[in-house]
Amino acid sequence: PKILCGRLHGKIGNANTKNEGCVCNPRFLLYLKNLKGARANEKRVSDQGQYRCLIKGSIIAVTLLCILGFAAFMGWRVMSDYNRALNANWGFKVPWQSQYSEIYKTDSGPSFHGDGLRYHVYSYKYEDFIDLMFAWSPVERETNYYDSYGEAVTEWLNDLEVPEEYRPEFANCSYWYRTKDDKSEIICLWDAGMNRLYIAESFL
Repeated sequence: PKILCGRLHGKIGNANTKNEGCVCNPRFLLYLKNLKGARANEKRVSDQGQYRCLIKGSIIAVTLLCILGFAAFMGWRVMSDYNRALNANWGFKVPWQSQYSEIYKTDSGPSFHGDGLRYHVYSYKYEDFIDLMFAWSPVERETNYYDSYGEAVTEWLNDLEVPEEYRPEFANCSYWYRTKDDKSEIICLWDAGMNRLYIAESFL
């Protein structure tokens, strides 16, 4: 039997086109051949486009990851530098296990003799590690030049023009204080209710 042509070509009959022949118009056969080639080409182009999109997306993702990784590294490096300075000057570090992050910092600028004021404010996730930093005291005492920790810190922050939102609420804080032979001082203030750690330094 012969195979019917048109849209039923290959759908009706049990003849094999290779063995039995076909009554289709040669132009129609050529059209079918070209159509098959065009569809194969379209699929190849589509696959290539999807592959290029996948490669492009991967490159963008890797680039973003590199940027984020670099930013995190630089942030860690800055924090590590300040922690090294704290350890060198006062013998302690802000524990990394607390997962702290710096939300504000300022200082009085560079000085030939290294004197001046520094002020840092941190938030954190795990307060147990902050609690273990020192034997915190809720009582304010005198400093080298002021009658209380709060008075000293207030004067330093006024000199640095620190915005009100980055200043501690002294009534809610616990304190840790140290001084050196040259009268340099550090006052750490911990507000557990606000998850804030304030570090104020005065170098002479």
